[in-house]
Amino acid sequence: VWVIEQIDRTACTSAYSRITPGHHAGTVRVRCDDQPDNRCIVSVEYDMTALSPTHIQALDGYGDEAFTAMMNEWSEGVRRYLSGT
Repeated sequence: VWVIEQIDRTACTSAYSRITPGHHAGTVRVRCDDQPDNRCIVSVEYDMTALSPTHIQALDGYGDEAFTAMMNEWSEGVRRYLSGT
């Protein structure tokens, strides 16, 4: 379940709650900063909490190294989509 909490189109920011019932819940904040040549830098910040002791380890995917790898995968996926490949 994703619930939008805030969108500021002028500042290019948004925040939403992300809930996987019985698993984890948290807040995600996204910021886009304009760059030359119609590009942007996207910053994403997660604040997640496990909803049961059995799911605490799943939050390791939001640690620095794993999170960077996930963001790189997303970036490549978006790049492929936008290029039509």
